[in-house]
Amino acid sequence: MIHQYKFNGRNIVLDVCSGSVHVVDDPTFDMISMFGTSDLGTIKKRIAEKYKNADGVTEKDVEECYRTLCEMKKNGTLFSEDSFEPMAGTLKARTSGVVKALCLHIAHTCNLNCSYCFASQGKYHGERALMSFEVGKRALDFLVENSGTRKNLEVDFFGGEPLMNFDVVKQLVRYARSIEKEKNKNFRFTLTTNGVLVDDDVIEFANREMSNVVLSLDGRKEVHDRYRVDYAGNGSWDRIVPKFQRFVEARGGKNYYMRGTFTHANPDFLERKLGKCGRYIWLSANGLDNSPVSEMNFTPPVKSIGHGTTCSADLEGNGAVRTVFIRLSQDIGKKLRRHNLSASAVQITIRDKNLIIKQFQTRLGYFTQNFTDIYENAYRLFLKSYDWHDSIRSLTVRAINLSEGARPEQLDLMADFERRDKVGAAEIAMEKIRGRFGHNAVDMAVLMTNTKTAPELMPSLLPGSVR
Repeated sequence: MIHQYKFNGRNIVLDVCSGSVHVVDDPTFDMISMFGTSDLGTIKKRIAEKYKNADGVTEKDVEECYRTLCEMKKNGTLFSEDSFEPMAGTLKARTSGVVKALCLHIAHTCNLNCSYCFASQGKYHGERALMSFEVGKRALDFLVENSGTRKNLEVDFFGGEPLMNFDVVKQLVRYARSIEKEKNKNFRFTLTTNGVLVDDDVIEFANREMSNVVLSLDGRKEVHDRYRVDYAGNGSWDRIVPKFQRFVEARGGKNYYMRGTFTHANPDFLERKLGKCGRYIWLSANGLDNSPVSEMNFTPPVKSIGHGTTCSADLEGNGAVRTVFIRLSQDIGKKLRRHNLSASAVQITIRDKNLIIKQFQTRLGYFTQNFTDIYENAYRLFLKSYDWHDSIRSLTVRAINLSEGARPEQLDLMADFERRDKVGAAEIAMEKIRGRFGHNAVDMAVLMTNTKTAPELMPSLLPGSVR
Protein backbone atom coordinates (compact mmCIF):
# COMPACT_ATOMS: atom_id res chain seq x y z
CA MET A 1 0.00 0.00 0.00
CA ILE A 2 1.28 3.45 -0.86
CA HIS A 3 0.04 6.91 0.06
CA GLN A 4 0.84 9.81 -2.30
CA TYR A 5 0.41 13.46 -1.38
CA LYS A 6 1.86 16.92 -2.00
CA PHE A 7 3.18 19.11 0.80
CA ASN A 8 5.10 22.39 0.69
CA GLY A 9 5.68 21.97 -3.03
CA ARG A 10 7.09 18.45 -2.63
CA ASN A 11 5.76 15.18 -4.04
CA ILE A 12 5.82 12.68 -1.18
CA VAL A 13 5.27 8.93 -1.48
CA LEU A 14 4.81 6.87 1.68
CA ASP A 15 5.18 3.11 1.41
CA VAL A 16 2.94 2.21 4.32
CA CYS A 17 4.08 -1.34 5.04
CA SER A 18 7.84 -0.67 4.99
CA GLY A 19 7.66 2.85 6.42
CA SER A 20 9.79 4.20 3.57
CA VAL A 21 9.25 7.83 2.57
CA HIS A 22 10.26 9.04 -0.91
CA VAL A 23 10.39 12.59 -2.26
CA VAL A 24 10.15 12.46 -6.06
CA ASP A 25 9.76 14.72 -9.10
CA ASP A 26 6.48 15.19 -10.99
CA PRO A 27 6.97 12.52 -13.71
CA THR A 28 8.01 9.89 -11.14
CA PHE A 29 5.04 10.83 -8.93
CA ASP A 30 2.71 10.19 -11.87
CA MET A 31 4.48 6.96 -12.83
CA ILE A 32 4.09 5.58 -9.30
CA SER A 33 0.35 6.23 -9.46
CA MET A 34 0.18 4.11 -12.65
CA PHE A 35 2.69 1.47 -11.58
CA GLY A 36 1.14 -1.98 -11.26
CA THR A 37 -2.06 -1.03 -13.09
CA SER A 38 -0.53 -0.06 -16.45
CA ASP A 39 2.23 -1.64 -18.52
CA LEU A 40 5.42 0.18 -19.47
CA GLY A 41 4.15 1.05 -22.93
CA THR A 42 1.04 2.76 -21.55
CA ILE A 43 3.06 4.60 -18.92
CA LYS A 44 5.54 5.90 -21.52
CA LYS A 45 2.70 7.14 -23.71
CA ARG A 46 0.90 8.98 -20.89
CA ILE A 47 4.07 10.54 -19.48
CA ALA A 48 5.15 11.64 -22.96
CA GLU A 49 1.77 13.30 -23.54
CA LYS A 50 1.71 15.08 -20.20
CA TYR A 51 5.33 16.27 -20.26
CA LYS A 52 5.83 16.78 -23.99
CA ASN A 53 6.84 20.40 -23.41
CA ALA A 54 9.05 19.65 -20.41
CA ASP A 55 12.79 19.74 -20.81
CA GLY A 56 14.76 16.59 -20.03
CA VAL A 57 11.89 14.06 -19.89
CA THR A 58 12.79 11.51 -22.55
CA GLU A 59 11.62 8.00 -23.29
CA LYS A 60 14.95 6.74 -21.98
CA ASP A 61 14.37 8.62 -18.70
CA VAL A 62 10.96 6.98 -18.31
CA GLU A 63 12.43 3.52 -18.93
CA GLU A 64 15.23 4.11 -16.44
CA CYS A 65 12.76 5.40 -13.84
CA TYR A 66 10.55 2.36 -14.40
CA ARG A 67 13.53 0.04 -13.81
CA THR A 68 14.34 1.91 -10.61
CA LEU A 69 10.75 1.53 -9.39
CA CYS A 70 10.90 -2.21 -10.13
CA GLU A 71 14.17 -2.45 -8.18
CA MET A 72 12.67 -0.55 -5.24
CA LYS A 73 9.70 -2.92 -5.24
CA LYS A 74 12.08 -5.88 -5.26
CA ASN A 75 14.05 -4.38 -2.36
CA GLY A 76 10.87 -3.82 -0.33
CA THR A 77 10.95 -0.01 -0.20
CA LEU A 78 8.02 0.57 -2.57
CA PHE A 79 4.79 -1.42 -2.95
CA SER A 80 6.05 -3.68 -0.15
CA GLU A 81 3.89 -6.59 0.95
CA ASP A 82 1.70 -6.26 4.01
CA SER A 83 3.22 -8.82 6.38
CA PHE A 84 0.37 -8.23 8.82
CA GLU A 85 -2.37 -9.20 6.38
CA PRO A 86 -2.06 -13.01 6.80
CA MET A 87 -2.45 -12.61 10.57
CA ALA A 88 -5.19 -9.99 10.51
CA GLY A 89 -8.08 -12.45 10.30
CA THR A 90 -6.81 -14.57 13.18
CA LEU A 91 -6.11 -11.58 15.39
CA LYS A 92 -9.48 -10.06 14.60
CA ALA A 93 -11.22 -13.34 15.40
CA ARG A 94 -9.57 -13.45 18.81
CA THR A 95 -11.05 -10.10 19.79
CA SER A 96 -14.15 -10.11 17.61
CA GLY A 97 -17.01 -8.31 19.30
CA VAL A 98 -14.94 -7.41 22.37
CA VAL A 99 -14.74 -3.72 23.31
CA LYS A 100 -12.44 -2.70 26.13
CA ALA A 101 -12.39 1.11 25.94
CA LEU A 102 -14.44 4.13 24.90
CA CYS A 103 -13.54 7.72 24.14
CA LEU A 104 -16.64 9.75 25.00
CA HIS A 105 -16.92 13.10 23.19
CA ILE A 106 -18.79 14.55 26.11
CA ALA A 107 -18.72 18.08 24.62
CA HIS A 108 -18.61 19.17 20.99
CA THR A 109 -17.72 22.69 22.01
CA CYS A 110 -14.75 24.46 23.56
CA ASN A 111 -13.94 27.69 25.42
CA LEU A 112 -10.62 28.15 23.57
CA ASN A 113 -10.09 29.06 19.94
CA CYS A 114 -6.81 27.27 19.13
CA SER A 115 -5.94 27.92 15.50
CA TYR A 116 -4.37 24.49 14.94
CA CYS A 117 -7.27 22.53 16.45
CA PHE A 118 -7.93 19.34 14.48
CA ALA A 119 -11.46 19.27 15.92
CA SER A 120 -12.45 22.66 14.49
CA GLN A 121 -12.56 24.35 17.93
CA GLY A 122 -14.32 21.27 19.33
CA LYS A 123 -17.21 21.26 16.85
CA TYR A 124 -15.67 18.63 14.55
CA HIS A 125 -16.96 20.65 11.58
CA GLY A 126 -20.52 20.32 12.86
CA GLU A 127 -22.80 22.17 15.27
CA ARG A 128 -21.83 22.86 18.87
CA ALA A 129 -23.48 20.33 21.19
CA LEU A 130 -23.25 18.67 24.59
CA MET A 131 -23.77 14.95 25.19
CA SER A 132 -26.82 14.12 27.27
CA PHE A 133 -26.70 11.77 30.24
CA GLU A 134 -28.97 9.33 28.38
CA VAL A 135 -26.58 9.06 25.42
CA GLY A 136 -23.57 8.67 27.70
CA LYS A 137 -25.36 6.03 29.79
CA ARG A 138 -26.20 4.03 26.69
CA ALA A 139 -22.53 4.24 25.63
CA LEU A 140 -21.42 2.82 28.99
CA ASP A 141 -24.02 0.06 28.74
CA PHE A 142 -22.75 -0.75 25.25
CA LEU A 143 -19.21 -1.01 26.61
CA VAL A 144 -20.29 -3.41 29.37
CA GLU A 145 -22.44 -5.49 27.02
CA ASN A 146 -19.60 -5.92 24.52
CA SER A 147 -16.65 -6.31 26.87
CA GLY A 148 -16.92 -10.07 27.21
CA THR A 149 -14.97 -11.44 30.16
CA ARG A 150 -12.75 -8.36 30.47
CA LYS A 151 -13.02 -6.84 33.92
CA ASN A 152 -11.03 -3.60 33.52
CA LEU A 153 -12.69 -1.07 31.18
CA GLU A 154 -11.29 2.29 30.08
CA VAL A 155 -13.34 5.45 29.49
CA ASP A 156 -11.79 8.75 28.36
CA PHE A 157 -13.81 11.95 28.70
CA PHE A 158 -12.80 14.00 25.69
CA GLY A 159 -13.99 16.98 23.67
CA GLY A 160 -13.98 19.78 22.76
CA GLU A 161 -13.59 20.67 26.41
CA PRO A 162 -15.18 18.01 28.70
CA LEU A 163 -15.48 20.39 31.66
CA MET A 164 -18.07 22.40 29.72
CA ASN A 165 -20.33 19.38 30.42
CA PHE A 166 -18.96 18.56 33.86
CA ASP A 167 -22.33 17.74 35.45
CA VAL A 168 -22.91 14.94 32.92
CA VAL A 169 -19.34 13.69 33.49
CA LYS A 170 -20.11 13.34 37.20
CA GLN A 171 -23.45 11.66 36.52
CA LEU A 172 -21.86 9.10 34.16
CA VAL A 173 -19.09 8.28 36.64
CA ARG A 174 -21.70 7.85 39.37
CA TYR A 175 -23.72 5.51 37.13
CA ALA A 176 -20.66 3.46 36.16
CA ARG A 177 -19.68 3.00 39.79
CA SER A 178 -23.23 1.87 40.62
CA ILE A 179 -23.09 -1.08 38.18
CA GLU A 180 -19.48 -2.18 38.72
CA LYS A 181 -20.21 -4.83 41.35
CA GLU A 182 -23.28 -6.21 39.59
CA LYS A 183 -21.50 -6.46 36.21
CA ASN A 184 -18.13 -7.55 37.69
CA LYS A 185 -16.37 -4.63 36.00
CA ASN A 186 -13.83 -2.04 37.06
CA PHE A 187 -14.01 1.33 35.31
CA ARG A 188 -10.85 3.41 34.86
CA PHE A 189 -11.60 6.99 33.85
CA THR A 190 -9.38 9.61 32.18
CA LEU A 191 -10.16 13.31 31.81
CA THR A 192 -8.53 15.51 29.15
CA THR A 193 -8.81 19.26 29.79
CA ASN A 194 -7.43 22.60 28.63
CA GLY A 195 -7.56 23.80 32.25
CA VAL A 196 -9.70 26.92 31.86
CA LEU A 197 -12.57 25.57 34.02
CA VAL A 198 -10.44 23.68 36.56
CA ASP A 199 -11.39 24.60 40.11
CA ASP A 200 -11.32 22.96 43.54
CA ASP A 201 -14.45 20.92 42.76
CA VAL A 202 -12.90 19.55 39.57
CA ILE A 203 -9.62 18.77 41.32
CA GLU A 204 -11.33 16.97 44.21
CA PHE A 205 -13.58 14.95 41.89
CA ALA A 206 -10.77 14.04 39.45
CA ASN A 207 -8.43 12.96 42.23
CA ARG A 208 -11.14 10.68 43.59
CA GLU A 209 -12.46 9.22 40.33
CA MET A 210 -9.94 9.69 37.52
CA SER A 211 -7.13 7.18 37.12
CA ASN A 212 -5.35 9.72 34.92
CA VAL A 213 -5.76 13.32 33.86
CA VAL A 214 -4.35 14.80 30.66
CA LEU A 215 -3.49 18.51 30.85
CA SER A 216 -2.98 20.49 27.65
CA LEU A 217 -0.04 22.90 27.73
CA ASP A 218 2.18 23.86 24.81
CA GLY A 219 5.18 24.91 26.90
CA ARG A 220 6.53 28.38 27.61
CA LYS A 221 4.12 31.33 27.84
CA GLU A 222 5.12 32.92 24.52
CA VAL A 223 4.78 29.60 22.70
CA HIS A 224 1.55 28.52 24.40
CA ASP A 225 -0.20 31.87 23.96
CA ARG A 226 0.64 32.05 20.28
CA TYR A 227 -2.07 29.51 19.41
CA ARG A 228 -4.03 28.58 22.57
CA VAL A 229 -6.18 31.68 22.89
CA ASP A 230 -9.78 32.40 23.83
CA TYR A 231 -12.38 33.90 21.48
CA ALA A 232 -11.21 37.41 22.37
CA GLY A 233 -7.70 36.50 21.26
CA ASN A 234 -6.24 36.44 24.77
CA GLY A 235 -3.66 33.83 25.71
CA SER A 236 -4.60 31.20 28.30
CA TRP A 237 -1.19 30.47 29.90
CA ASP A 238 -1.57 32.79 32.90
CA ARG A 239 -5.03 31.38 33.69
CA ILE A 240 -4.26 27.68 33.45
CA VAL A 241 -0.69 27.18 34.70
CA PRO A 242 -1.44 28.01 38.38
CA LYS A 243 -4.44 25.66 38.18
CA PHE A 244 -2.36 22.88 36.65
CA GLN A 245 0.27 23.33 39.35
CA ARG A 246 -2.39 22.99 42.05
CA PHE A 247 -3.90 20.02 40.22
CA VAL A 248 -0.59 18.15 39.97
CA GLU A 249 0.34 18.94 43.57
CA ALA A 250 -3.03 17.63 44.77
CA ARG A 251 -2.41 14.37 42.87
CA GLY A 252 0.94 13.96 44.59
CA GLY A 253 2.76 14.48 41.31
CA LYS A 254 1.43 11.18 39.95
CA ASN A 255 -1.03 9.84 37.39
CA TYR A 256 -1.11 12.83 35.09
CA TYR A 257 0.17 13.65 31.61
CA MET A 258 1.05 16.95 30.00
CA ARG A 259 -0.08 17.08 26.37
CA GLY A 260 1.76 19.61 24.22
CA THR A 261 1.35 20.43 20.54
CA PHE A 262 4.71 21.19 18.97
CA THR A 263 4.60 23.51 15.98
CA HIS A 264 6.98 25.36 13.70
CA ALA A 265 7.01 28.12 16.32
CA ASN A 266 9.07 26.25 18.92
CA PRO A 267 11.94 24.29 17.31
CA ASP A 268 14.28 25.21 20.16
CA PHE A 269 12.29 23.07 22.62
CA LEU A 270 13.11 19.78 20.89
CA GLU A 271 16.67 20.91 20.25
CA ARG A 272 17.14 21.77 23.91
CA LYS A 273 15.72 18.43 25.04
CA LEU A 274 17.14 16.13 22.36
CA GLY A 275 20.09 18.07 20.97
CA LYS A 276 20.86 17.86 17.26
CA CYS A 277 18.37 15.01 16.83
CA GLY A 278 15.56 17.26 18.08
CA ARG A 279 16.39 19.82 15.39
CA TYR A 280 16.24 17.12 12.71
CA ILE A 281 12.88 15.89 14.03
CA TRP A 282 11.45 19.42 13.84
CA LEU A 283 12.79 19.97 10.31
CA SER A 284 11.36 16.66 9.10
CA ALA A 285 7.97 17.24 10.74
CA ASN A 286 7.67 20.60 8.99
CA GLY A 287 8.82 19.33 5.59
CA LEU A 288 12.00 21.41 5.76
CA ASP A 289 14.61 18.64 5.79
CA ASN A 290 16.85 19.29 2.78
CA SER A 291 19.38 16.58 3.60
CA PRO A 292 20.73 14.90 0.46
CA VAL A 293 19.16 11.56 -0.37
CA SER A 294 21.62 8.68 -0.79
CA GLU A 295 21.59 6.61 -3.91
CA MET A 296 20.24 3.09 -3.67
CA ASN A 297 22.79 0.63 -2.20
CA PHE A 298 25.05 3.54 -1.16
CA THR A 299 27.57 2.52 1.50
CA PRO A 300 28.93 5.39 3.59
CA PRO A 301 32.72 5.49 4.06
CA VAL A 302 34.08 4.00 7.28
CA LYS A 303 35.32 6.89 9.43
CA SER A 304 36.42 4.92 12.48
CA ILE A 305 36.46 1.38 13.82
CA GLY A 306 35.91 0.80 17.50
CA HIS A 307 34.91 -1.72 20.13
CA GLY A 308 33.68 -1.13 23.67
CA THR A 309 32.38 -3.09 26.63
CA THR A 310 30.72 -2.57 29.99
CA CYS A 311 32.78 -4.69 32.34
CA SER A 312 31.27 -7.47 34.43
CA ALA A 313 32.94 -5.89 37.47
CA ASP A 314 34.46 -2.44 37.94
CA LEU A 315 38.13 -2.26 36.97
CA GLU A 316 40.46 -1.18 39.76
CA GLY A 317 43.98 -1.64 38.42
CA ASN A 318 46.16 -0.96 35.39
CA GLY A 319 46.63 -4.67 34.68
CA ALA A 320 42.90 -5.26 34.34
CA VAL A 321 42.59 -2.26 32.02
CA ARG A 322 45.45 -3.56 29.87
CA THR A 323 43.84 -6.96 29.32
CA VAL A 324 40.50 -5.37 28.42
CA PHE A 325 42.27 -3.13 25.89
CA ILE A 326 43.89 -6.20 24.33
CA ARG A 327 40.57 -8.01 24.06
CA LEU A 328 38.86 -5.01 22.46
CA SER A 329 41.72 -4.22 20.09
CA GLN A 330 41.79 -7.71 18.59
CA ASP A 331 38.44 -7.11 16.96
CA ILE A 332 39.55 -3.70 15.70
CA GLY A 333 42.63 -5.12 13.94
CA LYS A 334 40.52 -7.78 12.24
CA LYS A 335 38.04 -5.19 10.95
CA LEU A 336 40.80 -2.87 9.72
CA ARG A 337 42.17 -5.69 7.58
CA ARG A 338 38.70 -6.72 6.40
CA HIS A 339 38.01 -3.17 5.13
CA ASN A 340 41.58 -2.68 3.86
CA LEU A 341 42.03 0.33 6.14
CA SER A 342 44.92 1.57 8.25
CA ALA A 343 44.75 3.82 11.30
CA SER A 344 47.12 6.61 12.30
CA ALA A 345 45.48 7.55 15.63
CA VAL A 346 43.77 5.92 18.60
CA GLN A 347 40.94 7.18 20.78
CA ILE A 348 39.89 5.78 24.16
CA THR A 349 36.68 6.44 26.08
CA ILE A 350 36.54 5.78 29.83
CA ARG A 351 33.35 5.72 31.89
CA ASP A 352 33.86 5.47 35.65
CA LYS A 353 31.53 3.95 38.24
CA ASN A 354 29.72 7.29 38.59
CA LEU A 355 29.04 7.22 34.82
CA ILE A 356 31.37 10.20 34.22
CA ILE A 357 32.82 9.89 30.72
CA LYS A 358 36.30 11.01 29.65
CA GLN A 359 37.76 10.71 26.18
CA PHE A 360 41.36 10.97 24.98
CA GLN A 361 43.18 10.40 21.71
CA THR A 362 46.72 10.24 20.40
CA ARG A 363 48.52 10.04 17.06
CA LEU A 364 50.59 6.97 16.29
CA GLY A 365 53.07 8.57 13.92
CA TYR A 366 52.45 5.82 11.37
CA PHE A 367 49.60 3.84 9.75
CA THR A 368 48.84 0.38 11.06
CA GLN A 369 46.40 -2.52 10.89
CA ASN A 370 47.97 -4.37 13.84
CA PHE A 371 45.80 -4.69 16.94
CA THR A 372 49.03 -4.84 18.98
CA ASP A 373 49.84 -1.27 17.93
CA ILE A 374 46.28 -0.25 18.78
CA TYR A 375 46.21 -1.67 22.30
CA GLU A 376 49.80 -0.63 23.18
CA ASN A 377 49.10 2.99 22.26
CA ALA A 378 45.66 2.88 23.91
CA TYR A 379 47.21 1.60 27.13
CA ARG A 380 50.04 4.18 27.09
CA LEU A 381 47.45 6.91 26.53
CA PHE A 382 45.42 5.56 29.46
CA LEU A 383 48.44 5.57 31.83
CA LYS A 384 49.24 9.13 30.81
CA SER A 385 45.71 10.50 31.05
CA TYR A 386 43.72 8.71 33.80
CA ASP A 387 44.37 9.53 37.45
CA TRP A 388 42.32 6.67 39.02
CA HIS A 389 39.97 8.97 40.93
CA ASP A 390 37.34 6.21 40.58
CA SER A 391 37.12 2.61 39.43
CA ILE A 392 36.14 2.07 35.79
CA ARG A 393 32.78 0.75 34.57
CA SER A 394 33.35 0.61 30.80
CA LEU A 395 36.07 1.09 28.18
CA THR A 396 36.03 1.76 24.45
CA VAL A 397 38.94 1.73 22.00
CA ARG A 398 38.61 3.30 18.56
CA ALA A 399 40.97 3.40 15.59
CA ILE A 400 40.63 6.81 13.91
CA ASN A 401 42.21 8.88 11.11
CA LEU A 402 41.72 5.99 8.72
CA SER A 403 43.27 5.65 5.28
CA GLU A 404 42.48 3.12 2.59
CA GLY A 405 45.09 0.46 1.77
CA ALA A 406 48.80 0.48 2.54
CA ARG A 407 50.31 3.93 2.95
CA PRO A 408 53.88 5.02 2.14
CA GLU A 409 55.62 6.07 5.35
CA GLN A 410 58.46 8.35 6.31
CA LEU A 411 61.17 6.03 7.60
CA ASP A 412 62.11 6.39 11.25
CA LEU A 413 65.54 5.10 12.28
CA MET A 414 64.24 4.46 15.80
CA ALA A 415 61.18 2.42 14.71
CA ASP A 416 61.37 -1.38 14.63
CA PHE A 417 59.69 -2.03 11.27
CA GLU A 418 60.79 -5.67 11.27
CA ARG A 419 59.01 -6.30 14.57
CA ARG A 420 55.82 -4.61 13.32
CA ASP A 421 55.85 -6.77 10.20
CA LYS A 422 56.32 -9.92 12.26
CA VAL A 423 53.55 -8.93 14.65
CA GLY A 424 51.24 -8.25 11.71
CA ALA A 425 52.04 -11.64 10.18
CA ALA A 426 51.35 -13.35 13.52
CA GLU A 427 48.00 -11.58 13.88
CA ILE A 428 46.97 -12.60 10.35
CA ALA A 429 47.92 -16.21 11.17
CA MET A 430 45.77 -16.06 14.33
CA GLU A 431 42.81 -14.78 12.32
CA LYS A 432 43.19 -17.60 9.77
CA ILE A 433 43.31 -20.23 12.52
CA ARG A 434 40.22 -18.75 14.14
CA GLY A 435 38.46 -18.59 10.79
CA ARG A 436 39.06 -22.30 10.26
CA PHE A 437 38.78 -23.75 13.78
CA GLY A 438 36.73 -21.14 15.68
CA HIS A 439 37.49 -18.07 17.77
CA ASN A 440 38.61 -20.11 20.77
CA ALA A 441 41.25 -22.06 18.86
CA VAL A 442 44.07 -19.60 19.59
CA ASP A 443 44.54 -16.63 21.89
CA MET A 444 47.15 -14.60 23.76
CA ALA A 445 48.36 -16.06 27.05
CA VAL A 446 47.69 -12.82 28.91
CA LEU A 447 43.98 -13.28 28.21
CA MET A 448 43.76 -16.64 29.98
CA THR A 449 42.90 -14.67 33.14
CA ASN A 450 39.46 -13.14 33.64
CA THR A 451 39.46 -9.84 31.77
CA LYS A 452 36.15 -8.73 33.32
CA THR A 453 34.76 -8.03 29.88
CA ALA A 454 31.17 -8.77 28.97
CA PRO A 455 30.49 -12.51 28.46
CA GLU A 456 30.18 -12.23 24.68
CA LEU A 457 33.77 -10.95 24.51
CA MET A 458 35.15 -13.82 26.62
CA PRO A 459 35.94 -17.02 24.65
CA SER A 460 35.57 -20.16 26.69
CA LEU A 461 38.45 -22.61 27.10
CA LEU A 462 37.94 -25.59 24.81
CA PRO A 463 39.85 -28.88 24.90
CA GLY A 464 42.80 -28.64 22.55
CA SER A 465 42.77 -24.84 22.33
CA VAL A 466 46.11 -23.20 21.60
CA ARG A 467 46.95 -20.41 24.02
